[in-house]
Amino acid sequence: MQDDQDDRIALAYTWPSYQTYKAFSSDAKNDEELSKWCIYWIILGFFLTLESFADRIIWWLPLYHESKLICLVLMWHPRINGAQYVYSHFVQPLLSKHESMIDSTLAEAQARIAGTLFGHLNQVTSQIMSHGGLILEHMRAFSERGQPGANGASQHIE
Repeated sequence: MQDDQDDRIALAYTWPSYQTYKAFSSDAKNDEELSKWCIYWIILGFFLTLESFADRIIWWLPLYHESKLICLVLMWHPRINGAQYVYSHFVQPLLSKHESMIDSTLAEAQARIAGTLFGHLNQVTSQIMSHGGLILEHMRAFSERGQPGANGASQHIE
């Protein structure tokens, strides 16, 4: 099982990451090559999302894990370039059709998350402000416990 995971990391992440790096950092940037790798990462995101559900349902199928690895290689392999096909025939039309709804849902979720985080941050800040002296006293007492000579412990004898 670990060998499958190592193969997956090498073939689905390491190789495409390095190729993306080469396309991005090249002196003669190739927009077509950059676009190819951006599309791969978009498709990989969708693949991983679908995989999280499929792993719970069809994990028991023979050669299931090997099939996933083959699909990932087919997505970036230069002769097949499956990510481009999946993107142009399925993902791009789907996202274009629902883009405004997705954007508004994400904006609402972002606002809710930010509100929740700031609410918790305000609670923590108010607790620190109202109990700051007590917290500092506990910290001082805790740090003194480990000091030699504090509270009669660890006296140095010459």
